[in-house]
Amino acid sequence: MFSIIEFKEFFVGKLSGLSKSQIMNELELFKEVSTASSLKKIASLETEISVGLEITEVSADLAEVISFIIIKEYFLGENVDYSIGSSKFPDIRVGKLGFEVKTSSEGKVMLGNSALQADPGVDEIFAIVFTTGQSIPRIVSYAELVRGVKVDHNPRFYLDLSGEEFEVDADLFGNISFAEFMKLPKEEKHSRIKKYLSKAHSDESWRWFMKENPDNEEILLAMIDACVDAWRNIDRAELKAKCYAEIPKKVFYDKDELRNFVLREYNAFGPVKDVFTAGGKRDDLPAIFANLNDSLAGIKNYLLAKDKSVESWKETITDIVSESIGKSIGNNGLTNEQANFLSTKIAEM
Repeated sequence: MFSIIEFKEFFVGKLSGLSKSQIMNELELFKEVSTASSLKKIASLETEISVGLEITEVSADLAEVISFIIIKEYFLGENVDYSIGSSKFPDIRVGKLGFEVKTSSEGKVMLGNSALQADPGVDEIFAIVFTTGQSIPRIVSYAELVRGVKVDHNPRFYLDLSGEEFEVDADLFGNISFAEFMKLPKEEKHSRIKKYLSKAHSDESWRWFMKENPDNEEILLAMIDACVDAWRNIDRAELKAKCYAEIPKKVFYDKDELRNFVLREYNAFGPVKDVFTAGGKRDDLPAIFANLNDSLAGIKNYLLAKDKSVESWKETITDIVSESIGKSIGNNGLTNEQANFLSTKIAEM
């Protein structure tokens, strides 16, 4: 009989004595059965470990490998199923038990597995949560992390990794448990989630609703109202920084894709292009470049927060500036002097 208390004690004890050589040896074994993509992950893990093994700050892949090593030792002699780089849920399986490994910064909330996926074939799933700055991971029932459902392209469980108590909406699972929900046929899951989302728990439900109910006029009108309301509430400075950072070419060359990006990211619909181009010339620059200049600090902060290369972005936006030299003002044209001014500002970021 599996005991979560005993497992926690064992896991913490083994974790404190885990060495780099143990992990490296395990990675060597994985190389024998790995695909090309997995081998790239293994190489990245070897680099991470060579720098130093800090349990307080491990990558998601390394957290999985560490957990696999300890779980394999705990269940000595039993088949422990795990593959580096796999997207299977849960990450690690031992008979009818499953273990999902997560990494978190303090207070982080994130999307988890698909709420519509097939029965994973286990009776109980536990979560092993490695939190930045903490040497001991939390080990709890996965169900304790499930806060609700959100929708990106499909409904996914919304996980709270903060460790704080929260109240799960009673509409989510009704009178059944998370484990029972996971074993339901897909059609039954589908029906329950639609009922949950139909009570406006999340504006993100609209796109999925429309795919499921393309002829429902009531839902269409509600979706439009929700998107227009969302547009009114967007912080314009944040919007500009994000768009210039994420899709600079779309901002300058493709207004339809720019609008679609905002719809996807914010579930919002409105005159997006005007945010960047309205007002004509300002500060001796076409509005779209004046807004770029004003947003440089916000763009840099956004890229750093997303762990994206500022230097790579600078190259892309400098090319756009160069391509604009000599074009008409209506086509976001720049003089050589204006282009040099902007290029200097971008280089100084």
